[in-house]
Amino acid sequence: MEGRDCCEKIKVNLGPGMLLKVRYPINDPDWDDHLIAASDNYSFFHTAAWAKTLYKSYNYKPISLNLFRKHNKVSLRCRVP
Repeated sequence: MEGRDCCEKIKVNLGPGMLLKVRYPINDPDWDDHLIAASDNYSFFHTAAWAKTLYKSYNYKPISLNLFRKHNKVSLRCRVP
């Protein structure tokens, strides 16, 4: 789990009041807490433990895209196969 592409949290300003945050569950110590707070529609397959299993087994690096509008979260999307 080394390298910039899987470790850093990335923030992208999309214009006035719009922000996109990219998170990497395999290296984010707060991932599971974030997941629970962000949605009531999640399962084991969304957890950091599952993301780490995918990474160790297949070298797959799941990401999460979080869209904010004026500091309020609009959506949470995870890229998982």
